[in-house]
Amino acid sequence: MKTADDPQLPTTEHYLRMQPAELAEAISKRNLPAEYKADLIQSHMVEKKKRKSLNAKERTHRTLWREFLMPLKYEIKNVKVMMNQDRGQARHDALGWYLALMESLHEHCVKLSKVEGNTPASVAKSKTGIWNDGTHWTDWVSATKRAPILDLFEAVQWGKRRKHPFERRIPDTLHKALKARLVKRTQGELAVAVRKLRVANDPDSRELLEDKVKSIRQALAWAHELQAGAAVPTTWGGFYKSMVNKKDTEVRDYEAD
Repeated sequence: MKTADDPQLPTTEHYLRMQPAELAEAISKRNLPAEYKADLIQSHMVEKKKRKSLNAKERTHRTLWREFLMPLKYEIKNVKVMMNQDRGQARHDALGWYLALMESLHEHCVKLSKVEGNTPASVAKSKTGIWNDGTHWTDWVSATKRAPILDLFEAVQWGKRRKHPFERRIPDTLHKALKARLVKRTQGELAVAVRKLRVANDPDSRELLEDKVKSIRQALAWAHELQAGAAVPTTWGGFYKSMVNKKDTEVRDYEAD
């Protein structure tokens, strides 16, 4: 008689690799009560669905971290190339300190990415001092950390091709992909909000939905206007909030002048 430790006895992992029909056939051959067979099939199907969902979430999180880190890795690579050029100690020092900060941030983010459930946006929302929902790596660098590096760059005699640290830009290929995804996702959420608005009868609900539709449409318009290389947010909500805050700041600065 086979025991639970018998290597020939199908394991849960073995069953989870099977297709539904294959699973049902395998369990039907087991010498078990009929009702237990049915429960066993159902429990394995539920577990398989649960794992599939978790795997999809993990893949999404890995993609978000990969896309977030890509511009940082790109800038690190560029600065390393620049440091191979002998153009004075001041330039070398400025680039060196800038590189050290970026590599430290990269190491920190890689560690964060290994924590289950973490995404760049979720980490940014849980910490103070990270701006724009942490959309771009430069949003993670405080003014205090930027200041000494900016001073070093100011002291360099750059000539025609001046290097500007902490530019909020991403590679063009990544920009195009993220922009297309943001537009598609925002259009989908706009369609859902419009459908809800059409059937809403309660005045308060209609007002909230009207405001939401207006905000989504504005965010969608701003998304279409994003220039090549500009950082692209993950969701329309965070994008809308950051753009409104930016425009409010611009108005205050103008009035102050």
